[in-house]
Amino acid sequence: MREALEYLSMKTTSQPLESVLLNQSALLLALSRAKLSAEAMRHYLDLIIAWIEAGADPKQVAEDQTAEGERLPSCIEHLTKAATDDLELWNDEGISAVPITSNCYPQLLKSIFNPPPILFVRGNHESFASRNHAIAIVGSRRSDGFGDNLAREFAKSLAASNALIVSGLALGIDGMSHRGALDSGVKSATVAILGNGLKTVYPKSHERLASEIIDNGGALISQFEPKEIPYPSNFLSRNRIIAGLSNAILVVQAADRSGSLVTARYGLEEGRDVLAVPGSIADQRFKGSNNLIRQGAHVVTCIEDVFDVLGVKKSKSESAKSIEASSPLEKDILQFLAKSQSVRLPELVRNFGGNEARLAVHSALLNLELDGLIFKHPGDEISVNLGPIQRSSLQLEFNR
Repeated sequence: MREALEYLSMKTTSQPLESVLLNQSALLLALSRAKLSAEAMRHYLDLIIAWIEAGADPKQVAEDQTAEGERLPSCIEHLTKAATDDLELWNDEGISAVPITSNCYPQLLKSIFNPPPILFVRGNHESFASRNHAIAIVGSRRSDGFGDNLAREFAKSLAASNALIVSGLALGIDGMSHRGALDSGVKSATVAILGNGLKTVYPKSHERLASEIIDNGGALISQFEPKEIPYPSNFLSRNRIIAGLSNAILVVQAADRSGSLVTARYGLEEGRDVLAVPGSIADQRFKGSNNLIRQGAHVVTCIEDVFDVLGVKKSKSESAKSIEASSPLEKDILQFLAKSQSVRLPELVRNFGGNEARLAVHSALLNLELDGLIFKHPGDEISVNLGPIQRSSLQLEFNR
């Protein structure tokens, strides 16, 4: 929490910065707990933010129940006291509150319509406060090996080029995007936006991934109080935060009713660039992605397309690693996978000689996996690793 406090710059206060942040958060949390209409909530929120930014004491406004001469709801004082106790408890559990009045609060998110008054963070505040470029990578929870491979490689390349990878920690494309950012070896490479409180990780199968994100200097972020369970309606709000935190949204693989299309729509509403990877018209997993392209989204056929849309500085570097398969069978398998996107193991064995060639195929696959040239996915699905076969000889870095 103290690292986050270094960003605070209140105009007039004699209180310690930690107390300032706590008082601001408590007042805003109390307001969010008050049973107000959306219109009244926005009115009082604007009023309190202006009052705090003018240098007033947020604790005093809760006690006086006035701001700029206007009465606040009578419940604010009681709710603020309860909110203070909760915030202190959560902070002891490693969950910090970042109020919209703090310089830690992401500027991109602050600019959207009706931003959340408080973000709850587990991990490193700097991961989303200090980056100039953030890219959301989203897609289907039921992605195939091809989609998983693309998401992971795109995230790895973007993170290596100093972009922050934003996603929702869901199964499928989200998880692979976080994983790819971690693969880059860059500190603070990714943040995960949750549709529930930070006392738990959802889905539970991604608890280890969540821990790795935090250990790498990233963060878990939620607009929901730490005890909130993952209600289905929460994920629409989660998707809005993903879009709001990002300069652009890349949809890798999305079916017709995928939640990632909601994220893309929120992005368009806030003036963000939307990009999509096209797929076969016969593949339902790409129906939503193809519709986005038909509606004007940028088409992505390789990582260079992403950099071109985002605006990057290209500098010469070492040539990309080339494929080096040690046997004709390995080369044939790579070529087959490159054409087929992803293939299940039984089909691959049948294509290369059936049961008689099973041992040779398994041996070749093991060598290719050890060399990092293929990925193996749940369900015996196999896909080629696009990273080593990138044709570009350029290292791309974001303008700072």
